[in-house]
Amino acid sequence: MQTPKKELQTTVTIAVVGMVAILGYLTIVTVFKGNIELRTHMSDVVIPFFNMLAVLGLLYAAKNSKRWGKRICLPWVLLLIGQSLYFMGDINWAVLNIFFNNQPFTSSVSILYLLSYLFFALGIIYFPGAESKQKKFKTILDIVIVSISSALFLGVFLSLPSILQSTENPLWLFLSVLYIILGFILFYISYDLVFNKIKDLSDMILILLILSLTLDVITNFTFYYFLLNNTYISGSFIDAGWLVANLLVGLAGLIEGNKMKHSFPETARSKDPKKFGWTSYVPLILVCASYIIINTRTNLSSTDLAFANVGMGMIIFLVVIRQILSINENKQLYLDAQDEIKKRVETEKSLIAERERAEMYFNMAGAILIVLDLDGIVTHINSTGCEILGYTENEIKGKNWFENFLSMQSKEHSENTFKTLIDGGHGTHFENLETRILSKNRGELIVSWHKTVLRDVKGNAIGTLSSGEDVTERVLQESKARETAENTIKRQEVLLELAKNDMQDLDGSLKKLIESDSKVLNVNDVSVWFFNQNKTEMECFDNYNLNKNSHENGKKFKVENISNYLDLLKQSLSLAVVDAVNDSRIEELQVSLKPTGTTSLLDVPIWINGDVVGILCHRNIEKRNWSFEDQDFAASIANMISTHLESSERKQAEEKIKESLKEKELLLREIHHRVKNNMQIISSLLSLQSSYLEDEEAVKTLEESRSRVKSMALIHEKLYKSDSLAKIDFTEYVRSLCSNLMFTYVEDPEKIIIKTEGDSINLNVDTSIPCGLIINELVTNSIKHAFPHRNGEINLRLDACHDDFSITVKDNGIGFPKDLDFENTKTLGLQLVTNLVNQIDGDIELCRDNGTQFEIRFQEVKYNDRI
Repeated sequence: MQTPKKELQTTVTIAVVGMVAILGYLTIVTVFKGNIELRTHMSDVVIPFFNMLAVLGLLYAAKNSKRWGKRICLPWVLLLIGQSLYFMGDINWAVLNIFFNNQPFTSSVSILYLLSYLFFALGIIYFPGAESKQKKFKTILDIVIVSISSALFLGVFLSLPSILQSTENPLWLFLSVLYIILGFILFYISYDLVFNKIKDLSDMILILLILSLTLDVITNFTFYYFLLNNTYISGSFIDAGWLVANLLVGLAGLIEGNKMKHSFPETARSKDPKKFGWTSYVPLILVCASYIIINTRTNLSSTDLAFANVGMGMIIFLVVIRQILSINENKQLYLDAQDEIKKRVETEKSLIAERERAEMYFNMAGAILIVLDLDGIVTHINSTGCEILGYTENEIKGKNWFENFLSMQSKEHSENTFKTLIDGGHGTHFENLETRILSKNRGELIVSWHKTVLRDVKGNAIGTLSSGEDVTERVLQESKARETAENTIKRQEVLLELAKNDMQDLDGSLKKLIESDSKVLNVNDVSVWFFNQNKTEMECFDNYNLNKNSHENGKKFKVENISNYLDLLKQSLSLAVVDAVNDSRIEELQVSLKPTGTTSLLDVPIWINGDVVGILCHRNIEKRNWSFEDQDFAASIANMISTHLESSERKQAEEKIKESLKEKELLLREIHHRVKNNMQIISSLLSLQSSYLEDEEAVKTLEESRSRVKSMALIHEKLYKSDSLAKIDFTEYVRSLCSNLMFTYVEDPEKIIIKTEGDSINLNVDTSIPCGLIINELVTNSIKHAFPHRNGEINLRLDACHDDFSITVKDNGIGFPKDLDFENTKTLGLQLVTNLVNQIDGDIELCRDNGTQFEIRFQEVKYNDRI
C-alpha cells in the first residue's frame, strides 16, 4: 500500500527543511572560518538538534509498529534506544564542552556512545524474520571475526600495544579504537542485513538506513583519524556528516512509520539466503588482509608481533569453525537441492499432465474459447470455436481477431472493450458482451462473450481469455418475440381505439373496422359480407383496398354456389389459406379469386346468437403464412363487427320499446284523466240529486258519498299529473284531501284547524285509494262530532320507516264514546274504515286520552298481476 499523499508531502517537507538547515550550517562555518569558538558552540548545539529529530522519527516508527506485534516493534524500539543514548551523549558533550570547557572523551559520554552502538547493532540484527540457530551462530562468529580483524588491523597498523604502554592516556586511546571497531561491526551488520536478509532492496527505508550508517561510520573514522593526529577542529565540515546521518535516520523512521499505519512492513520479510551471499566471504577476506598486513609490516616490536600472532590465531580458529559450519550447511543444502530437483521433476511431470488435461478440457468445451495477445492476435482457439467459425485452427491462429473475424458494426466496440480490459479500466472481466462474428459458411453469427484478462506472475497483462456462446438462434427468437409483443400491443391499442367508435353510426363504424384491419395486418383487400334475410345470397357490405385506399360494395354471391366453403367456415374459428390457388378446400371461390390475383386468404365468420350472419374476408396478392396473432386480430375485428351489429339491433329494439312505452304511458294518463272526469261527473250528479231531496238524512248520506267519490277522483288526478304513473306523492295528496274536506264541511275556517306533518311518502294506487278513504272517513268524523259548539284542532301525521308506514289522525275534541266499539258499529263510515284497514293488511288502534286518536300501521300493498 502506498504512503498517503499528505504524509508523503510532510516527509518531503521535513527533508527539504533539514537539508536547507544543513546548508545554512555549512554556510555559517564557511563565513566564520576563523572564529573557532563560535563554530564549536554552533556544532555542539546543531548536532543534538538533528539528533533529536532522528529520535522523534524513530519514536514515530516504534509507535506505529505496535499494531504488527512484538517482532516488528522490537527492532524499532532498540534503534530508538540507541538513538536516544546517542542524543544524550551529544547533550552531555555540549554541556561539558560549552559550560565547563572540558574534553568529554573519557567521561560518561563515551559510555553513552558505546551503548548506542550496541543497541544500534541489536536493532539491525532483529530486523529480519526468524532465522535458524545455526545461521544466528554463524552471524555471531562473523561479528566476532570482524571485531578481531578490525582490532588486529588497527593494532598492527597503528602499533597500538606499544602505544598503550607509552601513552599517558591509554583509556582515551582504547575508547577511540573501540569506537572504530564498533563502527566496523555496525557497518558489516548493516550490509549483511541489506544483501542477505531483507526481501525488497527497493524499499526507501533500507536505502536511508544504510546511507545513514555508512555516512556515520565514515564520519567517525574521519573524526578519529584527525583526532589521533591532533588536527580535528570542532565545527568543521566533518560535522556535516553527523547532521546528514541523523537527518536520514529521522526520515527513515518517519517514512516507515507512515507505511506501518496502513500495511505490514516489507523490511520484516526474510530474504532468500541463496541470493547476494557475498558478505559470507568477508571473514575470509579479513583473514587474508590481516595476514598480508602482518607480513608486510617489518618494523613490528615484539609486543606488537605477539599481539598480531594471538589475533591471527583467534581469527584462523574462528574461520575454521565457521567453515566447518558452512560445510555442514552445504551438505544440507546439497541434500535439499537433490530433494528440490526431485520435486521439480515431479512438478514438471504434473504440469505437463495438467497442461495436457487443460488442453483436452479446452478443446472439449462446448463454448468458443479463444486467447488473444496484447495486439489482438489469436494465439489459441479450441475445436468448438473452429467448428462454429468454419475455419481450421491454422487458418485462425496468428491472425488479428478484430480485423478478420468481426463484423464492421462490432469491430470498434470490441476493440475498445479489449483495450479497456487490458488497461484495467473495467476490473478484470466483462460478462454477456454480445458481438457479431463472421463465419465461413453461416454468415454473421451473434456470440455472447465472457472476457477475462490474463496476467503473468508479476501481474502484468499479457492478453485475454474469452469464452463465447453462439446465441444467434436465441437472439433471433427474442427479437421475434419482442416484435410479436410490440405488434400485439399495437393491435391491442388499435382495438381499444376502435372500441370507442360511435356504434350509432353502423356504416361508419364498420368501415373504420375494416380499414384498420387492412392497415394493421397489411392485407391488400379486406371486405365484410352479410347474408340476406332468407340466407339465399351474400352481399358485400364494404370492401377496402389498401393500395387504392378506397371502399366499394354491392357484389353478391349465391349461397348455393359456395355451400361447401360455408360449411367449412362454420366448423372453425377462421380459415387461413397460404396457397389459395392450389388449395382444394376453396375451389368454389376460384372464380372470384383469379381476377384479383389473390394467392392467400384469411376468412373469419361473424356470429350472432350462435348463428353465422356474415364473413370477414382478407385477400392478399403475395403468399403469406398467417400467424396465430394475425388470426386472433382478425377474429377480434369480427367480434367487434358482431358487437356493432348486435348493438344496432338492440338499439332498434330499444327504440321500439321506448315508443311502445310512451304510447302506453299516454294511454294510461288518458285513462286516469277520464276516470277522474267520470268521478267528478258522479260527484256532480250526487250533488244535483241532493238538491232535489228534502229528507235531511238522505241529503247527508249523498253528501258523504260525494266526499268519498271526490277522494278517489283526487288520486287519479294526482296520477295523471305525476311523473310516475305507478305512485303518487301521498303526503301532498293528504293535504289536498284535507283542504277539500274543510271546504265541504267547515263553515267557519277559523273554528277548526287541520295540521298535516310527518315524512314525505310515495304510495302506489292500490294502497293510496284505501288510505285516502280511511283518512276521508276519520277526518270527516272528527269535523262532524268532535267539536260541538267549540273550536278544535285535528292533527294528521304520516310516518315511514323502511317498508313500514303509519297514519295517525288525532283531535282534541270531546273524545270517542267509551261504550262504543268502533270495530262493531252500525255506522257506514267506521265499518268502511275497518274493512279498508283489513284490505291493506294493516292494524288500527284507538286512543281516547285527550280527545280521539286513530293510528293505522300498514305496508304498501303489492298485488299479483291481474289477468
